[in-house]
Amino acid sequence: RGKPDGSIGRIGVTLFGIFIICWTLSHLLLIRDIRPKGESYTFYLFILIWLVDTAAYGFGFKFGRHRLAEKVSPKKSIEGAAGGIVTGIVVSIVLRQVFSL
Repeated sequence: RGKPDGSIGRIGVTLFGIFIICWTLSHLLLIRDIRPKGESYTFYLFILIWLVDTAAYGFGFKFGRHRLAEKVSPKKSIEGAAGGIVTGIVVSIVLRQVFSL
């Protein structure tokens, strides 16, 4: 019985994925511990991500005609990405004022 083709590569990709997810999520704890406004920064981050993701979906659904990367995600559109970026900038400015950051 031989080795399955590409098994080392698949193991490497899996381990890299686990590392990246754990490493990035661990930074939430570091952000939260920033004094005196760590909790506000964390809440700001979650709200910003949620609103940008929702806006990108909405813009892509309503105006999306040009595909961004069909092999990676067939329904993502350039218009949705642009809408998400613009929304992110506007929401960042507004939330910064709301949270006094």
